[in-house]
This record gives sequence, structure tokens and C-alpha cells, in this order.
Amino acid sequence: MLASAWKIVSETLNSFAVNGIRDENIKNKLKNDPILREQYLVVCNIVNTLVELSQNKFSVFATTARRSIFFLFWGTPLTDS
Repeated sequence: MLASAWKIVSETLNSFAVNGIRDENIKNKLKNDPILREQYLVVCNIVNTLVELSQNKFSVFATTARRSIFFLFWGTPLTDS
């Protein structure tokens, strides 16, 4: 699911580039084209959501990694005692 969402973001940004949007003209184009502005804001929202999801997944991994690595090498779960 995350890969599909990143693909949508990539294809949308690529379509912006194909349609002549560059760093130099993006502000004017966003100001003058409400459809482009809406697409841009949707892409920004998707990216923010994807980053948040990825950070949450990494956070869970980071908090459980020590226990997982211990189990992987020694075959028994690590206990807090």
C-alpha cells in the first residue's frame, strides 16, 4: 500500500515536470491555476501522511528491535527482569 501511494506521488510530480512546472515558475503557476494548486496540495497531503506512517512504523521497530534481535540470535525472548 505504501509503495502504491509513493508511485502515485512520483507519477504526479513527473506529470508536473512534463507540463513545464519548474522551480522558477511554480509559485506563479500555483497562484494562477486552481486545479494545479489543488493537485499540488493533495500530493503534499499524501506525502505528509506517508511520512507519518513510515515514522510510526520505524518507531515501533525501534522500540521492539532489541527484543527481536535477542530472539533471533539466542532463540528465547528477552525479558525485562
